Amino acid sequence: MEHSHFNLFWNRNECTPKRKCNGCGKLQVMCKLHPCDKKLPRATINSMDAFQSYTYGSGQILNSCYIDTFLEAIYHPFTRQITPATTNFNKTTSAMDALLESIVTRQQGKFHSSKMALWSYLHNNTTNDQATFPLGQMAAISNVFSVLCKEMSEQEKNSLFMTESVAYKCTKCNHKRVSVNTFSTYFIHSSNIHMTNIRNSTYDPIRVIEKLLMQQDVLCSQRSVCLQSKEDISVCGGKRVQSSSLINDPLLIAIELDKDEGRPVQPGLSRKLNLNLVRQKYDLAAIIYHHNFHFWCEVFVHDKRYKEGWYLYNDMWNNGKAEFVGKQPQVKTPSHMYILVFEKSQVNITSASKDHAESIRILMSLAFQNSITPDTRQVKQNYLNILNSSAISFKEATTCKELKAILLENEQSILSELKTSTKTESKEQTPASIKREIEHSDDIVSLKKFKHL
Repeated sequence: MEHSHFNLFWNRNECTPKRKCNGCGKLQVMCKLHPCDKKLPRATINSMDAFQSYTYGSGQILNSCYIDTFLEAIYHPFTRQITPATTNFNKTTSAMDALLESIVTRQQGKFHSSKMALWSYLHNNTTNDQATFPLGQMAAISNVFSVLCKEMSEQEKNSLFMTESVAYKCTKCNHKRVSVNTFSTYFIHSSNIHMTNIRNSTYDPIRVIEKLLMQQDVLCSQRSVCLQSKEDISVCGGKRVQSSSLINDPLLIAIELDKDEGRPVQPGLSRKLNLNLVRQKYDLAAIIYHHNFHFWCEVFVHDKRYKEGWYLYNDMWNNGKAEFVGKQPQVKTPSHMYILVFEKSQVNITSASKDHAESIRILMSLAFQNSITPDTRQVKQNYLNILNSSAISFKEATTCKELKAILLENEQSILSELKTSTKTESKEQTPASIKREIEHSDDIVSLKKFKHL
């Protein structure tokens, strides 16, 4: 769909990788697989470590921190995701137009006009009786998410908000029910935090979300007993289990935490800041904090004008300037975390491995056991052999690096194929095959060469 606001970002995003290595200019995910030793001598000199954003009380309108923080947290991941493919809407609603106007005027440096565009829309046009947005008065950021979600079309919701399917069934009478819901913010209730998620009085909300969105036949937490009536009017009494999944691939996912600063167990983030779901991987893009009726955030910024990394933004500090804090978010007070905003990862990898290099090593090891990789020195040929053996299509002129990305994207299906082949071979072992297996085990040392592939 042609839209003047979307067009501003299409050319910037369509052909340019979002998160690049400052040294070699390649996609970060590829550079991590094969670390570069190039350095741009002027990269850190020319890049700035602060940028101007929204200011609290601008235009003499107070209590704007929730609008300021919402827009700052959404602006960076949203603009990185805008392409013709991701914004192919039949038409846009007034809610989307208001959000786009705020983002475009923010891009132009008109910060007060930017926040007033969204604030005025919320104040004048919302029909949600439970949330009002009077100018100059405080409101909750979660209400901004919910109102925009309510006012957008189904096509826009599917693009920006997550939809979860939860299937309930009884293990005794096989009674089934499926519930499908779209969430403006996906809420983690304290009851969703299992004891196995808690270490040293903290839990990682990212790992909790992964489990919640990929449950398989887990005992229902709300009502675990089936109350279906039988023909003899008795109650079934069987166990009710549930399975959950994300049925769309939204550009953004917002996770709301059950916030209680007095609770003994508080959230805490590890260094792994991404969601590995069944069909898609999501990277943490922003952390919204809340304390004493005030909102602020940390955001991941990838902009050639600034240092790449995390920035701390508070509209009451430094006249509204966001400051660079490092390659990882600070999260000085974890109990103040309120909403986590994720964006769709640039490379779709369905893997739960610790890192991509480990994934490649596992694939190569299994392929070696199946005699698919003939020579450790022929890296590209080995990749081609694995893809061909798994019947995965690819372009003839694909480079070695592109083949590696294809391997990662299809990791689960390849692993399944290789493991099946390994089991079949083990059942049909002959003296010759046993001898070959011993020879392979003697050559396992040669696999260490793949660490630097």
